[in-house]
Amino acid sequence: MVHVMLRVRTHRRFLLLTCVVAFAAFIGLQAVLQAAGPQDQKIAFFEERIRPLLLERCIECHGGELQESSLRLDSRDSILKGGISGPAMVAKHPDKSLLISAVRYDGLEMPPEEQLSDREIADLTRWVKMGAPWPSSDVPTAPALGDQEAIGEIAESHWAFQPMKSPAVPAVSSQDRVGNPVDAFILQQLEEEGLSLSSPADRRTLIRRAYIDVIGLPPTQQQIARFVNDSSPNAFEKVIEELLASPHYGERWGRHWLDIARYADTRDWQAAADVRYPFAYTYRDYVINAFNSDLPYDQFIKEQLAADFYTDDAADPKLSALGFLTVGPRFRNNRFEDAADKIDVMTRGLMGLTVTCARCHDHKYDPIPTADYYSLYGVLASCEIPETFPVIRADNLDAELAAEFNKARQEKIDELDGYADSLIAEAQEDILKKLPTYFDSYVEMDVTKKLAIRGAVTKYKVTETAMMGLINHFNEVEEQSSGQYAEVFSPWREAMTIPAKAFPRRIDNIVKGWESSEELNAILKQELLASPIKKPADVVQAYARAFQAAVQGWKPQFNDEGVLASDASAPKEIEQLRASLFGPQGLLIFSRDEMLKASKLTGKGRGILKKYESAILEVEATHPGSPPRAMTIADKPEPVTPFVMLRGEPNRKGDRVPRRFLSILSGDDAKEFAKDSSGRRELAESIADHQNPLTARVLINRVWMTYFGKGFVATPGDFGLRCDPPTHPELLDWLALDFIEHDWSLKHLHRRILLSSTYQQASDPNPAASKIDPENQLLWKMNRKRLDLEAMRDSMLAASGEIDLTIGGHSVQLSEQPYSTRRTLYGYIDRVELDPIFTTFDFPSPDSSAPVRTETTVPQQALFTMNHPFVVEQAKALARLAEEVTEKPSARVQFMYRRLVGRNATPDEIKLALRFYRQASKPIEREDSVWSYGYGPAVQAEGSEDQFQILPFWSGRTYQGGKEYPDPKLKFLMLDADGGHVGHGLQKTVIRRWTSPINGFVSIHAKLEHRRKRGDGVHAQIVLNRHQVLGEWEVLDKVEETSLDRIKVQQGDTLDFAVDCIKTIAFDSFDWAPVITVVAGPQKSLAWDANREFAAPPPPLLGELEQLAQALMLTNEFMYID
Repeated sequence: MVHVMLRVRTHRRFLLLTCVVAFAAFIGLQAVLQAAGPQDQKIAFFEERIRPLLLERCIECHGGELQESSLRLDSRDSILKGGISGPAMVAKHPDKSLLISAVRYDGLEMPPEEQLSDREIADLTRWVKMGAPWPSSDVPTAPALGDQEAIGEIAESHWAFQPMKSPAVPAVSSQDRVGNPVDAFILQQLEEEGLSLSSPADRRTLIRRAYIDVIGLPPTQQQIARFVNDSSPNAFEKVIEELLASPHYGERWGRHWLDIARYADTRDWQAAADVRYPFAYTYRDYVINAFNSDLPYDQFIKEQLAADFYTDDAADPKLSALGFLTVGPRFRNNRFEDAADKIDVMTRGLMGLTVTCARCHDHKYDPIPTADYYSLYGVLASCEIPETFPVIRADNLDAELAAEFNKARQEKIDELDGYADSLIAEAQEDILKKLPTYFDSYVEMDVTKKLAIRGAVTKYKVTETAMMGLINHFNEVEEQSSGQYAEVFSPWREAMTIPAKAFPRRIDNIVKGWESSEELNAILKQELLASPIKKPADVVQAYARAFQAAVQGWKPQFNDEGVLASDASAPKEIEQLRASLFGPQGLLIFSRDEMLKASKLTGKGRGILKKYESAILEVEATHPGSPPRAMTIADKPEPVTPFVMLRGEPNRKGDRVPRRFLSILSGDDAKEFAKDSSGRRELAESIADHQNPLTARVLINRVWMTYFGKGFVATPGDFGLRCDPPTHPELLDWLALDFIEHDWSLKHLHRRILLSSTYQQASDPNPAASKIDPENQLLWKMNRKRLDLEAMRDSMLAASGEIDLTIGGHSVQLSEQPYSTRRTLYGYIDRVELDPIFTTFDFPSPDSSAPVRTETTVPQQALFTMNHPFVVEQAKALARLAEEVTEKPSARVQFMYRRLVGRNATPDEIKLALRFYRQASKPIEREDSVWSYGYGPAVQAEGSEDQFQILPFWSGRTYQGGKEYPDPKLKFLMLDADGGHVGHGLQKTVIRRWTSPINGFVSIHAKLEHRRKRGDGVHAQIVLNRHQVLGEWEVLDKVEETSLDRIKVQQGDTLDFAVDCIKTIAFDSFDWAPVITVVAGPQKSLAWDANREFAAPPPPLLGELEQLAQALMLTNEFMYID
């Protein structure tokens, strides 16, 4: 249809009207209406009858340029808003609409010059009765992009920003189908179009639908039978109550929430960093518990943004709710991107507003100025993530596992302490060995400031740890007004704290004091007075001589308590100096922490320390007895008053803005958040406020969308001005207010929807209804839905009897063998390298909040269910169960039907299954792949035993040594579709092997590529039958052609594409994926492509019953919910 902006100048109207009329005459209005759905029909009616009428008779006085009586008729929202006389229209109620009474000349008379014709009045009346349909993409006032004043005017009448109103439950003809008020609103629109609800779904269909929707698991045969045979009027209500009381309800609906929260078990990529979030699972478990306990949704929001403000208990499990803010990506610690992510998840995730679009400029389409974005930025900038997360209470933590964890962790801590002790010993030993040198270095580093630590290490050959420890302890001596070892260190404090310019003037009097002192150490006094003190360095050197005299040829000895043992044979003066070095708090008594901190000054030291720290973190992250910790966020001591960053650039500062809520929702006079805190609590309470028009509506829309496949609003993450109006606005508001009135109870909301006839109707097709409403926008039937990834995988596990229904705990790898049987919800989500099962199906990216999942059908998904070893394992397990139950083939078929689709097989289905069973009586022989992937010597002695070894582990993308990469034994050695990485030494050359299936001549076409300038490159060989080298090449940062022509092969011959390091193994990734083509003989042109044919190991062969079990798992009846 032709869409025309209403704001158009008068001299264009005639041409426009002529075009519209000509277009309608050409295609025929009736044809247009018949071809479209109900909403499309209404829009077509508006375009053909109403828009031309408004343009011709109304817009001149009530348009964008002139608004008599403050009334505009150039948009639906403007008409609803009205002018000085009030709203011009009440949608669906022409008799209550001033617009209709005015055109009827019933009191008001519009247009004043000449009344509309009877047909025009009838059309306008019909249009209002339809609900005043208006194209959602039509923005009649066409404000300039980002014009916040114009956008704000439009927003004043935008439905989503209006207070929720509780509409009266409509009276409908089909009262017998009204299970609760939800149905009345649905039936109202259906009846207007001459439609009705479909008949109720049969009980087997209904219980399977409810089980999958509510808990994500199929019902057992016993549960189905109990419901089918329950004749009580509240039979389905009892099912729903059982489901909502199930702990698996929280798992199912918790997973939906985790999409919004962009949950993952890792941060995004960062070089040389441990990207894991070891305690992300505590947030996931909090969400599950919150749903199961029916935590009021407003409190759920508050705790996720500000749980620390709602408890004084440092170990309160609710603190893990803050993971909502902290489990997101970290953007390589870019605080501006990190804040944007958190603002997005709070605003788009909770309120359906794209606030981050206002980061660089005022929002182009919505009433969100840049100042609003930076007000929220100030809240996040006033917070920080603590270095150590608090341990929270866990009632179900196994005491034995906890003890094992404490032991394992302490072992790693002891290893770190041992390393620190070795640093202390090395520092002390080196200082004693080179004491004057260290003091000389101290002069240049800390007195004259001529050298930094790296320069001192180079010039004096001191160690970083010893030198930094010595400097820190001398500084501590200077800061003490008095203290231990005054007889040794008082001269140091007196001299070294004199300002540099005053030193020459003041030092003489200080030296006189030393001369007369009877308490000074005699050896030190002698060295201090041996030569004139002119500068601080002279003092340092005197100390160096004194200490050197005391420790020459001496090694400190300590008793069992670590206290310096006295030497009775040594003079008192010597003992004093030695004690000042090695006694309690002595100059050379270093702590573990300071030595470890000093070790970070070099790359080598950082690497060693990281190894020890990572070992501790590994235990904390992976040990099943590790105590849970909450991934919290905390307020900084001083809140930030942000400024607007012009164009989003931190260095271009605009005006300061207060921390406060969005102006469109709180008004221009919005209160500033508390000055003594970040404002997280106030922000949480503003979002969760019952008067916020967005929060409840957004939640209701998402829940409805999850049940019916479509929401009232098509864009669940955008309720701004560009979104379509709701398909059922009154029902949306009624549900939202009912939800709030019932304490924001999600379980109450579920009951409302699940116990409605709308939800319980069948999904059968109805050609007549489809002709009127082809997209089922009015819900005349239930929409059929495909199982999502979680429900599909969990249903397979349930059918096979293998499922582990443990609630909560650490995440597990789903694609690693042996395959985990835990629910898919507990799969480990790695932002850096998402598990292949997630990437194959429609799992949302955890990089940002996902209000809706896309639904695609791609070949990889079909191949997964046909070929993946996990599916094969479940088929085998189901077949074993069937064999244990009965020996009769037909009974086994019935058993598997009941397990998989919850019903008995029909006689025809049994016949078909048995025919399949007989045809599959022998395992299908499989042709082995010509490619194999392994390692060993590239060239072997002729006649020797083959030393080629298969790489044992398939990661989903690569063949490698084991689950860990690098592998402890084979290190970085691996092969992928394009190439791989070499191993250590010639005995671990990485080899891609082709085994010839033919007799004939072949050619090889391949390019060998090494992509790094660093290292010494790689050495490659093509070897026939393990001993004949056909060609070899070396490449460093280049591409080399490695093609060979006309090689004679016999069936069973091998061609090894072997690559090794030349000398060093660093930077030795390569690409080398050959194509082998037959060049002569009857099979000429047959080819094998290493890249295209690279694949996972083949699944194990299946027996006849196992094949049948897998075939049933592939059926639409299993994969879809009716």
